[in-house]
Amino acid sequence: SSEVSYSAAMILQWMNTLQNNWLTIFDNADSSLEIVEKYIPPGNNGNILITSRNPEYKGIVSVRNSTEISIMSEQAAVELLLKSSGLNDDSDKYCEVAADICAEFYFLPLAIG
Repeated sequence: SSEVSYSAAMILQWMNTLQNNWLTIFDNADSSLEIVEKYIPPGNNGNILITSRNPEYKGIVSVRNSTEISIMSEQAAVELLLKSSGLNDDSDKYCEVAADICAEFYFLPLAIG
C-alpha cells in the first residue's frame, strides 16, 4: 500500500485549476488573519465563506461581499432555537432553557439556527 501525502500548497494549487465552482469554509475563524490567509486558494473560480467575530476579516473582502450578522433579541433567538429543534412548544419551561442556551451562543443566529 502506498501512502499519499498532500501539502496545503498542493491542494490550493489544485483548487486553482478547477473549472467548476468550489466552496471553502473557514468557520469560527477568530484567530489572526494571517493564519486563514495562507489557506485561501489563488484565483477567483470558487467561493469562500468566513465566519468570524474578528473585525480584521472585513479588510480581506470588498464591502459588497461582506455581511455582518448582528445579535438577535432574546425572544427572536428563543423562537429560532425552538423552531430549529422541532420544539413548537412555547411553554415557560422550554423557553427558559432555550433562553439560557441562546445566551451561551451570544444570541448569534448562525450559532442558534
